[in-house]
Amino acid sequence: MNLVARYFRPHEVGSTVRTEILAGITTFVTMAYILFVNPQILSQAGLNEAAVLTSTALVAGVTTILMGAITRYPFALAPGLGLTTFVAFTLVASKGLTPAEAMGAVVFEGFLILILVIAGFREKIMDAIPMALKTAISVGIGLFIAFIGFANAGFVIKGEGTLLSLGHVDSTKGLIFVGAVILVFALTARRVKGALLIAIVAATLVGIAVNELFYGGHLWQGSIGTLPGVGNLVSLPNFSLVGNISFGFFAKIGLVGGFLAIFSLMMSDFFDSIGSVLMLGAEGNFLRRDDTLPRMKSVMILDSVSAMAGGLVSSSSATIFVESSAGIAEGGRTGLASIVTGAIFLLALFISPIAKIIPPEAPAAALVLVGFLMMSHVRLIDWRNVVEAAPAFLTIIGIPLTYSITSGIGMGFISYTLLMTCTGQVRKVKPLMWIASAAFLIDFASKALQDFAG
Repeated sequence: MNLVARYFRPHEVGSTVRTEILAGITTFVTMAYILFVNPQILSQAGLNEAAVLTSTALVAGVTTILMGAITRYPFALAPGLGLTTFVAFTLVASKGLTPAEAMGAVVFEGFLILILVIAGFREKIMDAIPMALKTAISVGIGLFIAFIGFANAGFVIKGEGTLLSLGHVDSTKGLIFVGAVILVFALTARRVKGALLIAIVAATLVGIAVNELFYGGHLWQGSIGTLPGVGNLVSLPNFSLVGNISFGFFAKIGLVGGFLAIFSLMMSDFFDSIGSVLMLGAEGNFLRRDDTLPRMKSVMILDSVSAMAGGLVSSSSATIFVESSAGIAEGGRTGLASIVTGAIFLLALFISPIAKIIPPEAPAAALVLVGFLMMSHVRLIDWRNVVEAAPAFLTIIGIPLTYSITSGIGMGFISYTLLMTCTGQVRKVKPLMWIASAAFLIDFASKALQDFAG
């Protein structure tokens, strides 16, 4: 402990070793929901849930420990839900990639960001995109995540004569989902730490009780909602997805389509990471007077490497979690808190059987809350400025309606460039925006161009 204290020097920042340990535990509790939500989303892309839980725990544990040991900040990492959603529903479901090809795109994206960070191009890319569009990407992904939650719970279904319709909310499953949603919002309103995890556990326990007492274990198929024996709660990790990647996505969706997919991943990853780091830096009073974070480049390099690591183990891109603020609020000020969080994530490698018993309605409620929290950023958009607000609106509405993050971002980029041109502000459009808009336009028009060429 003396060695640890000498390395992290918690007393110099008004903390103690005990405080750092408690902060690390607190951060894990607020993030633990990702162990169950991430496998559920990626299972819809054809990946094994137990293997995804292993990969999620592995990448979260290792990258969080590295972040704490190298940067000495109490920042924790895990696969981001926005990025996981992009992989499952855009790359696999919409683009037709295999899970291995989709994870190959994630690795490629992480490597590209790493090069940009090392070369110092990160700021130029950030400056080229207007703030309204940056915000809209986050908000649109939030709506998409919430919509997926409603769909997974059967709350929203395909209608008869309509695109969508209200599901069977008066069913047992529907009531469990509604109860979980109300509970997670109530806990959040009361500022209860670990609200997402508590809601998932509560909905699971209620589901197991109802399934056993009233349905004879047949409310869900398989082992879902079924009370397991004590000896079946722990098992050896399933590392079958580690290294299961392919870079054949360019051959399948073309050069332009491949780079657009990577670009969309990069946009989501970039803004998510930067926003989280600056918020956490302000929360822990780590920022300088000019609002910059000391050792920022080291943080961003590790974040980029973590994105690659997430793809390599098929857990989706790992990124800095804003839930780290819970540990900071508990007094965590050094990387020791992150090492504690990461160590607990590594212990979670052995609990994959637990993920099998969780009803889909439980993590679906967590997705609704995550969508709500991301949606709150919409207040940062100046809706009086039509030239910037309209593209932001098209991005926000386009992502969930097209079931594609890439398409939503493309709608925003193209409309922004055209509106700026039509209103005589063409000189304000940065070259990167022109290049990206042209690429999106080619992608949207690819079928028509192919038909014309044919």
